Amino acid sequence: MNTYTRDQIMSALGLTSPNSFHYLRRAYPQAFIVTHKGTGKGNPTLYDKAAIDKFIQWRNEYKK
Repeated sequence: MNTYTRDQIMSALGLTSPNSFHYLRRAYPQAFIVTHKGTGKGNPTLYDKAAIDKFIQWRNEYKK
């Protein structure tokens, strides 16, 4: 299964603040599907890549 970490998602979305990531995660829970609940830096939380990619595509279209 393909996954993203929080840092990869923030980079793909162009976010610079963890607060903005958490805002989007709370606002669009259907896009941020957790595939592995991490416990820290050595074991990060992983998110479903397909759902995130679809959200990024939707968000880019919406911003136009």
